[in-house]
Formats: sequence, C-alpha cells, structure tokens
Amino acid sequence: MKNDNDHTSHFLKRLELNGFKSFAGKTVLEFPAGIVAVVGPNGSGKSNIVDALRWLLGERDAKNLRGARVEDLIFAGTQKRARVAFEFIEKLGAPFYAFHDRDVAPEGATLAESNRNLDAVAKVLKEEQKRTGIKLLWGTACLFAHPRYAHGAATSCNADVFAYAAAQVKKALEVTGIPHCIIIDPRIEFGYKKDIVTIRAEPVNNLLIDVFVRDDFHRAVFSAG
Repeated sequence: MKNDNDHTSHFLKRLELNGFKSFAGKTVLEFPAGIVAVVGPNGSGKSNIVDALRWLLGERDAKNLRGARVEDLIFAGTQKRARVAFEFIEKLGAPFYAFHDRDVAPEGATLAESNRNLDAVAKVLKEEQKRTGIKLLWGTACLFAHPRYAHGAATSCNADVFAYAAAQVKKALEVTGIPHCIIIDPRIEFGYKKDIVTIRAEPVNNLLIDVFVRDDFHRAVFSAG
C-alpha cells in the first residue's frame, strides 16, 4: 500500500501523429529514457507536438491548441503544396503533370479519411489546371509504397489487402478517370490524354511458376472487376 508521500511517475515513450497540423503523413517520435527536451528550428513543428499531447490528454478547445476551429488541427498543407507545384510546373513551361494518389494526399487512418484527403487535393488540382491550362498526363493509385502491399496488391495472398487495393483503385478512377492498368471507366474529370495508359508491375516475392500463373489470374480478375 502506498502512503500520501508516494508518487507514481508516467513517461511518454512514443508518439504517433498522422494528419495532425503540420504532420501530413504518419510520423512516429520515440522518447527513450533521458530525453528532456524537443529542439528544432522555427517552423519545424515543436509546438504542434505539444498540441498533440494536449489533444491526447483530452483538450478539445481549439483555441487552447492554437487554432480557431477544430478543423484547423487537420493537416491542410497538401493543398498549398499543390498550388506551389503548379507554379513550379508553370515556370518550367511543361504542358502536362502526373501524380500518384498517395503522393499528393496523405494516407489517413482509414480508407474513408484517405479518400477525403484525396478529394480535397483533387479540387485544388482541378482549379490549378483550369487556371494554368496544364493538363494531366496520368494519375494512378499508389499500390506499392505502403507496407500492406509488401506482397503485392492485386496479387496479394491477403483478401483484406486485395479488397483495400480495389477500393483505392476505384477512388483513383473516380477522381481522375484513369485506371491503374486498362481503361474501364469513361469518366474524364481532368481531361487526360486518353491514349496514355499506366502499367506497373507489382512486386512478387515468390519465384515459383505456378504462383506467377496464379498472380496473373488474380491481376486479371482485379482489373476486370
């Protein structure tokens, strides 16, 4: 039993941020024993780390988290970067640009959140296309960067991964009208070059011939679905 003079110490070992304020993608901070301060140059996100801790401890007043609204706590820098990117492309005099969905919009904690992030950026991209006249060369779903796709997407042995990839491709189709491998959706919101199709080989870790055959079948079903 503890008396009134006993004190329980709590130590922060790890902090994971994803889409919070200036942290666009998943950022993991480890705090091993002996860490007493977080230092960095102006604008590096030090104060946002403190705000994240306050949020985790139950603070819900946006003003106490240095924001006017709760919406201000959600990362919004991607839209600004999209406009800057178009300014750069415009200065280069390039007539086209291209993107992967997860390159222009951060991965969310859920598929629905990722889709919302992509919708927000897609709106800006369309505005910039109209303003500059720069056209979309191709846009596609990034089915290789996230660890879930370590064994492929359409060729994954995990049904959950297969389904997630299909949903991600569906969203990419809705946003750009461009499929991952073949043209199966006639909707063209961005006005892309119809004769340009993106084909990307997926990673395969098993070299057995029968696995290759099965992979080809899965990829065909995935594309046709």
